[in-house]
Amino acid sequence: MTVLHTAKALSLWAVVCWNVLIPVASLTSAWAGESQTAAANGTVSATHAGPAVTRSSLADASSPLANGQGLLWRIEKPGIAPSHIFGTVHFSDPRVLALPAEVLEAFRQSKRVVLEVADLEALQRQVATTMILPEDRKLDDIVGTALFARIVLALSRHGFEEANLRNIKPWAIYVFLSLSNAEMKRALQGQPYLDQWFEREAQKLKKPVVGLEGLGEHLAVLDGMPDALMVGIVEASLADVADIDRTQEEITKLWLARDLDGLNRLLLRPAANLDPEKLAQFLDRLIDARNRRMAKRLKDILHRGNIFVAIGALHLPGDRGLISLLAESGYTVTKVY
Repeated sequence: MTVLHTAKALSLWAVVCWNVLIPVASLTSAWAGESQTAAANGTVSATHAGPAVTRSSLADASSPLANGQGLLWRIEKPGIAPSHIFGTVHFSDPRVLALPAEVLEAFRQSKRVVLEVADLEALQRQVATTMILPEDRKLDDIVGTALFARIVLALSRHGFEEANLRNIKPWAIYVFLSLSNAEMKRALQGQPYLDQWFEREAQKLKKPVVGLEGLGEHLAVLDGMPDALMVGIVEASLADVADIDRTQEEITKLWLARDLDGLNRLLLRPAANLDPEKLAQFLDRLIDARNRRMAKRLKDILHRGNIFVAIGALHLPGDRGLISLLAESGYTVTKVY
């Protein structure tokens, strides 16, 4: 399979599972200004968690995904006040921000809030430096003249200029291309996406906010991927740029329906002919390895009780998802919404 086909098959997962997408987009307003001026009962316990698997269940659409229905789950263990975990989507769509009463109640009654990354404004600042190529490298040299011209054309509508784009790493170009017109417009207006909303509300309510990943760890998910793969992802994104609004609408509707199994199946469509080993490696880097790390860190936090965890929705389901991993650690996890 070509790099382009591989990239197309993998790119949608990064849209859903990587929390830096919208912070990057919000930087474009500054650049544009510069350029102008210059389960059935929903309960999982240790006895129901299922066996360990060698291949992520996210890669298999032949059977329903474990814990694939529901966004809000209660986490319980004797002697500890219950906590909650909520699966987010990293969008600013007003329908996404219109949270149901069950979620708002769990959030407002919590004593501490846990996100993938704490201090999203600091993440934004670090993105601004991490996304810049070294002085001796230019994007058009990496992707080629023809592909660079297509990038300039596709992103000119958002206020990017050729001189700025020449200095940007391929993964950041992919991030920009993966945003629908509506998401980009809201980002430029400074509207928060869902995880940002939780952080800002927690700060207003003087709740401590904890991150499960460091800024560098989070950025390394894509920043550490090989240039050849990222260039292929950019090329695949350009081929699908006309469909990005429709795709994000599908993602949003499935999330609103709390259908994580359906969301995962949507993301699996382009991966039908992908080498299973390559898909497994990608999912381990983007989701499974991070789940293992975050589950371990969550266990060090949940003993405090009354915690509200907000994390990308596809980190929850599957045999290697956080719901199963928490159950294996002795917690009873019950679907609330």
